[in-house]
Amino acid sequence: MKKGTRRNSFLLGAVVLSAGGFIAKILGAVYRIPLTNMLGSYGMGLYQLVFPMYSLVLTLSGVGFSMAVSKMVAARMEQEKTIEAKRVFTSALIILFILGVLNSLILLLGGDLIAKIQGNANLGVLYRLISPSVLLVCLVSAFKGYFQGKMNMAPTALSQICEQVIKLAAGLYLAYLFMPDIEKAVGGAVFAVTLSEGVALAVFAVIYFFDARKEKKALPLKKTAEQPADYKPLMKELTSIALPLTLGGLIMPVSQLIDSALVLNLVKAGDATTLYGIWSGPVHSLLGLPVVLVGGVAAAVLPAISRAHVSGNKPLMDANINSALKLTNVIALPCVLGFACLSRQIVRLLYSALPEADLSLAGSLLALSSVSILFLALSGTCTSIMQGTGKIYYPLMFLGISCIVKIALNLILMPLEQINIYAFAISTTICYLLSAALGLRFITRRQNVKIDVMQTFFKPLACTLAMTVTLLLFSVFASDFVNTTLGTVTAILAGGTVYAAMIVLLKVFGSVNKVYGRIKARLTGRTNEN
Repeated sequence: MKKGTRRNSFLLGAVVLSAGGFIAKILGAVYRIPLTNMLGSYGMGLYQLVFPMYSLVLTLSGVGFSMAVSKMVAARMEQEKTIEAKRVFTSALIILFILGVLNSLILLLGGDLIAKIQGNANLGVLYRLISPSVLLVCLVSAFKGYFQGKMNMAPTALSQICEQVIKLAAGLYLAYLFMPDIEKAVGGAVFAVTLSEGVALAVFAVIYFFDARKEKKALPLKKTAEQPADYKPLMKELTSIALPLTLGGLIMPVSQLIDSALVLNLVKAGDATTLYGIWSGPVHSLLGLPVVLVGGVAAAVLPAISRAHVSGNKPLMDANINSALKLTNVIALPCVLGFACLSRQIVRLLYSALPEADLSLAGSLLALSSVSILFLALSGTCTSIMQGTGKIYYPLMFLGISCIVKIALNLILMPLEQINIYAFAISTTICYLLSAALGLRFITRRQNVKIDVMQTFFKPLACTLAMTVTLLLFSVFASDFVNTTLGTVTAILAGGTVYAAMIVLLKVFGSVNKVYGRIKARLTGRTNEN
């Protein structure tokens, strides 16, 4: 595969994953709006308190195997070892099935104990309802890593969308069915997570069936030419790669679990569960929207860089790294300043059923924590870059240091009545700022990657500043209008239009003709050397 085609393959994969993630996140946001309005801040607080421990158990189940499979499959596809790539997938399925069963039992049998330790006995039944999804997510991870390693991002995108559609439909129906009993309604919404993961697994299984049948026709009678059917070495290699990734993945769930315990025990102003519901519900959902988009870039860059690294193609690897960082900034920067300028209006637009005090607090938290979007996005992309080049322990170390700082800040700030829940916004921003700074420094200093600062950072920033001026003009000269639903939507559309126009004017992705030529060549299967 030629250089232009490989680079375009990464870019297309990033776009597909980002688009799928964006659609899924929009569906998730659409789901959370009526769910929040239905359950209220307390109900959402109860709902969200399940997920720190759930995420921790998922990580213990070996979610890091998804990235390990992606990396190993990408390397073998680069070497044209198709059958061994499939054996990597089979090995991962076996390991993840065992881990999934064991960790599902942790939530099923230990849910009540975990709930007591966490400080809210109502969580026990919720853990039992969500426990089967641990096994389902484990199996989904194997499929996801396999297809992403083959640079086929469409199955992941499709499964994400299907998962969110089912969660939205089932979650709202079950919550509505059990209202006005808040605890039962929350239980219905939690059980919808298990149903949605089952659908995601079914989507992957169907796609894999047709993909395997297609490959079988393309590779007749060539099985003995590949590696021997010994799965032990592959399992050992998978485990050696996945272990540090899993340890790294444990850091954030542990941090979030500690956060959920801290807020219930240290926050002295107001109802702690309600305050946590405001932060983890409306605010965290909005902060997560651009991060999911950037997650597509991070997921696509890992196999792309792994292939370039295996083949020793340093120029291609550097080009992919610059493209990933540019896409990260193009997505994250406008979200940072957009949320900072219109935080209260956006929260009011989406969560109008919440009490006025909750809306005001959510708007303030969103504005204060908006800059964390950029740092979290850069941190995730840098992590994938380092993992793609085999530097799997450094992201673990950087994120570990950052989370220790985050927990320390929460311990100091959360008991202060004048700060309380705002401690989350402050500590989260500083945590990811530190993680992103350490990652970028390592990539540029230790891995000798030359970053085109003008193309990667300054041009997206200039486009964002033009958008920000547009939003500020609306706020200054049409403040009453902006505070209406129509005004908020109009301001967002105007800012987005200016941003898109500046992207074209400053040629952030090259000239229009050049970009069109790349897309056309990719769609028609022709090689592009640019």
